[in-house]
Amino acid sequence: MKRRIHPASGLYILFTLSILVGIIIIYYANKVQVNPQTTNLSSNNKSKSSQNKTTQPTSETADWKTYSNLTFGYEIKYPKDWTKEEGKYTRKSSAQDYAKFISLNFNFGNTPDKIIEKGYFVVVRVLPLNINEGYSGTMADFAVKKDFKIDNYNATEYIVKNIDESETGAPAQINFKTSQNLVLIDGWFSAQDQNEFIPIFEDMAKTFKIS
Repeated sequence: MKRRIHPASGLYILFTLSILVGIIIIYYANKVQVNPQTTNLSSNNKSKSSQNKTTQPTSETADWKTYSNLTFGYEIKYPKDWTKEEGKYTRKSSAQDYAKFISLNFNFGNTPDKIIEKGYFVVVRVLPLNINEGYSGTMADFAVKKDFKIDNYNATEYIVKNIDESETGAPAQINFKTSQNLVLIDGWFSAQDQNEFIPIFEDMAKTFKIS
């Protein structure tokens, strides 16, 4: 014998199903409305982030000029408002090529106790490994001595103790050896400009690379 479903029970089941279907519809409707906003916000954030990355320079040297030396196969960057000159360094018995980069406000001093009055310049020399030149010694011999990397080479920076009295050599020097050459990067400046010059000097040295 078939069992008959009471009409009231059928209406109850239909009512319950309607409520469930309504809840499901409302849930997905709200989800569809929220997701576009979230997606747009995320897209806007990514767009702003991309804009920030493209408008900001990648480093302090981004707008600097690049000097290339074809003789020794290297390049180095220097501030865009500096001047550049090339010549022969003749303190040794044999002349050596050099590249010199000079700030616009550079001026030699007028008194014996101060070689540089204001401004600064950087000299780059690439020498054969058999030439015995360049600073060396312990921390006790210099005001600053520290190591860092330049184009994957181990370099050392030296700053002398009495900057304004440094007559026989540059007040600051960074030197290192490649497989074939000794690289000397000399910094000339007065004591009053040390804090301003040294960051520029170090940034220049770090742009040096074998081309």
